[in-house]
Amino acid sequence: MLPNILTNGLKRAASLPASMAFTVTNTKPVFERLERRHEQAMTRAAIQHNLSLLEAQIVCGLEQDGVFVTSLEALGFGGDTILSVGQDLATKMQRRVDDMGGAYPVMIENTPADMLDHPEIFRWGLNDSIMRIAESYLHQKIAYDGPLLFHTPADGKETGTRQWHKDREDRRMIKLALYLNDVDEDGGPFELLNKESRKKRRPDNFRPLFTEELRRSMAGRATPRNNVVCTGPTGTLVFADAARFFHRGRPAMKRARSAIFWSYFSRLPRHPYFWARSRLSRSQLLALTDGLGEEKRKAALWRDHLPLAARIIPPSLM
Repeated sequence: MLPNILTNGLKRAASLPASMAFTVTNTKPVFERLERRHEQAMTRAAIQHNLSLLEAQIVCGLEQDGVFVTSLEALGFGGDTILSVGQDLATKMQRRVDDMGGAYPVMIENTPADMLDHPEIFRWGLNDSIMRIAESYLHQKIAYDGPLLFHTPADGKETGTRQWHKDREDRRMIKLALYLNDVDEDGGPFELLNKESRKKRRPDNFRPLFTEELRRSMAGRATPRNNVVCTGPTGTLVFADAARFFHRGRPAMKRARSAIFWSYFSRLPRHPYFWARSRLSRSQLLALTDGLGEEKRKAALWRDHLPLAARIIPPSLM
């Protein structure tokens, strides 16, 4: 108990600068100024790509419903390789869970060292097709926050990201999930409420909701009509906007779930200190992007191009 309290206390202390920046940037005058600058940037960007039929369908699905489900086979590139490499890492993570006995957390994620051992996972997320989709949906040059492989044991616990929430990195963003095993309704599927809750921008749009407050906010929203439950076989791909829409990983009840999640947002995100979920250092990012094209390296090293005031705020650990 004491080590956990100490760890959480240290995380809160380290996250204090980010928390303060979040509060300041969401006061009404600062909020309105940032929104005006964002609208001007959107007008200047005007990014357009010649999309394939499927790419255009994915962008349209994200705009209309916040989610689009497809497959590696349909997307048509690197499917066998990324699936094989991902399943290899998922097997290693399952062994780690087995070694923990019954004392494992509700979700196990890969380490930065794992990603260096499996660079194909990182590089796959910078495929030209995915970058076209992300830029077309975000209407801006993208920041690539890298991948995380999550292994979700079948313990039925509703906690952490298994509760309904919205991500706070940006005004809109893309989470791309790849299922590494068959996922049915009892196997921890990703689910999203496609009834947008942030159509009118206000300073409190980004404020996190605490558990009971969140439950009240969700009352009447999680209905079969607007709750998209993303089940599917191995190789299923889920594109979702994790910032505009409430979403969660449903608690796995009968079968564990392994999935890779890649994250994308604008290169100047609304809250740049809620980043680095992959925990990759700059030197590790340089190694993983070695030999890639300039735009892909810029997407992965997006923090290098932030204003100084944003770069000096350390990432939140909470």
